[in-house]
Amino acid sequence: MDYKRYFLIEPNLKKPYGHVIEFPFVLQDFLKKHNTEVYVICNKDIDKNLLGSLEDTHPFITQGCFDDLYDEGNTYKNDLIELNEKFKFTDKDLLINLTSYTNQILGVAKYLKQNNINQPTFCLWFHQIYPPTKAFSETLSFAFQKQAYKNLSNAFNSIKGTNNVFIFTTSSEGLHDAYEDFSKRNVGKLPLPYSKINKYSKPISNKKFTLGFLGDGRYEKGLLLILEHISKSKDYSNSYILENIFPRGYSDSDLAKLDTLESEINISHINVKFIKKPFSNQEYKNVFKQIDAFLMPYHPKSYDKRVSGIFIEATMNEKPVIASSDTWMAEQIEKYGNGATFDYRLGIKGLNNAIEKITLSINKFKENSIIASRQYNQIHSPDNFIKFLLKSIT
Repeated sequence: MDYKRYFLIEPNLKKPYGHVIEFPFVLQDFLKKHNTEVYVICNKDIDKNLLGSLEDTHPFITQGCFDDLYDEGNTYKNDLIELNEKFKFTDKDLLINLTSYTNQILGVAKYLKQNNINQPTFCLWFHQIYPPTKAFSETLSFAFQKQAYKNLSNAFNSIKGTNNVFIFTTSSEGLHDAYEDFSKRNVGKLPLPYSKINKYSKPISNKKFTLGFLGDGRYEKGLLLILEHISKSKDYSNSYILENIFPRGYSDSDLAKLDTLESEINISHINVKFIKKPFSNQEYKNVFKQIDAFLMPYHPKSYDKRVSGIFIEATMNEKPVIASSDTWMAEQIEKYGNGATFDYRLGIKGLNNAIEKITLSINKFKENSIIASRQYNQIHSPDNFIKFLLKSIT
């Protein structure tokens, strides 16, 4: 079916930074170039200055994707009803929910039950299994995991038998298989849609090698391990650029340790630069350009089934990566040879060995990164995203 209108729904789109602002507008730009009518639907609490700078963007979504998971989709259903009142949906409309969880499944089910005429097609895209928690350690408990599985399975039961709701995950095989199990239906896989990148790489200098850690401040991304490595290894030969914004998921003791290490390193290491506020788009590119290799010591229990947007951007930009083993990133590194992996259980020792491996053989890793970049720029593109999505639903 040829869809006349596309609605790109991002419940988490509020602030002028992060992947939630990248994907909808890359897709919007691509679709507009193909003369398609397309609207971005964002959160009602979007920054007003940001909203004023965006084209064809409408704030209709009340809650973020993981807000109030006890709501059972009622608020999202009402958001869809309001959207329908404005846009008068037809069966020629395609609604793509770019971030989804149980409320989006249940909300769509309840909307379709109440509105059985001129129903649009819904696509729900899932990036993870577990919702955010106050402390990351909660996600490791069997009881928590069992409840998350149960909640997702129950939500998918609500759309059983529908023929105009389609389920997608990222390209992670583990995530895809889990969602096929939850949903008891065919699940598609979609690449992360980035614009074709005018590479902001720089030649690697033998005099100054810069390792970078970018992204949000979740515990499972391993910044604490990086700081422990810098502190204990007395590494002054490499430079570091480390982003530490909105740290969360830490226990009280780990958060105190993070703050203490950052303060100590700020005083004792002139080769370490901390970034403490969100980037503008240009600032992000400028910092990205300074980094020779990326540090991603992510927790395997969090990233065994999750893709990393930072990894994809790094690879698209010919940047080698250091990642924990038993993660999606490690699978990609094994495939392309564009980085080094280490056993997360070895902690500082493992990370230190991986850093040495990268720095001593950087030319080899750089060559592999160039090859990987060509593949990634083809895979993770808006045209590929739309192509795979339409192929799955038609």
